[in-house]
Amino acid sequence: MSVNGRGLYIDLDHDALTIARVDVRNGVPRVEASASARRPESANLDDASSVGAWIARVLDDSNLGRGRAVFAVARSEVVLKLLHLPGGEGLEENELAGVVRLQMTRQAAVAIEDAVIDYVPLAGVDGQTERLVLVGAIPGERVEWRRKIADACGLKLGGVRLRAAGVAELIAATGGGGGGAPTLGVSLGPSSVELVLCEDGDLVFARTVELGEAVGSPDRTASRVAVEAKRTAMSFRVAQRTPDVSGVVVLGRDDLARHVALACAEELEVPAEAVWPNVEGLDSEKAERQRALLPLAGLARRERAGRGLMDFAEPRRVPDQSARRRQVALGLAFVGIAVIGTAWLLSQRHLAALNERRDQVRGQLKDKVTAYVNALAADARASNVERWRSEDVDWLAHIDRVAQTLPGPDEALLDSLSGADESAVRFTAGERGGYPGRWSVDRRVSLEIAGRAAAPGVGVDLRAKLLDMGDYHVETKGPDVENSFTFELSTARTAPAQKPSGEAAP
Repeated sequence: MSVNGRGLYIDLDHDALTIARVDVRNGVPRVEASASARRPESANLDDASSVGAWIARVLDDSNLGRGRAVFAVARSEVVLKLLHLPGGEGLEENELAGVVRLQMTRQAAVAIEDAVIDYVPLAGVDGQTERLVLVGAIPGERVEWRRKIADACGLKLGGVRLRAAGVAELIAATGGGGGGAPTLGVSLGPSSVELVLCEDGDLVFARTVELGEAVGSPDRTASRVAVEAKRTAMSFRVAQRTPDVSGVVVLGRDDLARHVALACAEELEVPAEAVWPNVEGLDSEKAERQRALLPLAGLARRERAGRGLMDFAEPRRVPDQSARRRQVALGLAFVGIAVIGTAWLLSQRHLAALNERRDQVRGQLKDKVTAYVNALAADARASNVERWRSEDVDWLAHIDRVAQTLPGPDEALLDSLSGADESAVRFTAGERGGYPGRWSVDRRVSLEIAGRAAAPGVGVDLRAKLLDMGDYHVETKGPDVENSFTFELSTARTAPAQKPSGEAAP
């Protein structure tokens, strides 16, 4: 674990550029030099070479030099998923990488073949059998865009990392994010706000909110951020079934940071405060630049501490185990040739007879193995079909159960209702890892409802009712729109826990 070191950190927040050279000594980040600028019209964001030339000019004018540079990326560019992997505590690291990629293949909103995926294992609770993993996926073209920018301005790309991770690091350093409920951290940037949920020192959820017209007015900014903070907390609570946030921490020490803290305390009805973390070298900077530099200092601190940090420039990959086996096999073959080469030449005639006998035995063994495998395959197909047909989904009971929670037509109208059975048959090997074993069904039944609400609060109330039923896991789908809602309900049951008639479900 490294405790000392320095590096260059770059954050391009829409048209606002922030660069910092950060040195970390004994866990305390110090901003040695920094620069900020607004994008000129000559710098076209669609042209990486043009952006790189602009950044090179800023580096030269600020005497920041060159070297290794880490790019901070906003949460709005990254698909972020908190995965619960049942039985994941027993997975090796090389197995975990494959499982994470498989889960993201099924859940990611970006094309998996074009995405760069990285993940951070989170600390679990004692006694839990499942493993928590925070996974991020970013389109590969966004990583390549930054790589071209680094080349254009003479920098060595040292990483592409989530800006929210730097915010979470500073929140944890101030004492937030511990206990039974998450802490909501707020980082006010030049053009956007990072809303970060931190639990037990780990980043578990984040959102990026564009400031837009609210910039320049402390009251309007504070009101806008408070509303988005409440939406962030509610979204995470409903999706992950966690308690409400324990408090709000706003990074900063100026009037705007205090305005935002007061507005969040009033909106979320929890303690909120503006906090200045232990970051040195910013006393002479203006408040806006101080707030923009804090996430970069947090990234440097987390990197030097060696804690979990996603890096889309060098993501975790499944180790190539076959390459190691090939090296060992080649080494053994070389030793074998050197040691027994002479003896092989002397025993060639005897070996020929043994080879002939070996071929005969192999032929006999092949016939018997083929017959045995065919018998096992026939039995497996029959067992698979039998297990599939053993349980059917009671769609009418699920639909009726959901319909009981829907508001009246004067409050909301349902546009669509669809269902899917995403179950899979699973085979568990026998005592010695062979066949026959046990066949079971991993059941996942999902219902998706979408509609329009007459008032903004109807969708939120409906989501709370669906969650309170206890029968389903509820997830909000699609964009957050006040007068419409789309929910996905999922369960492992073939029928609700309680049928509409009051009879217990099988």
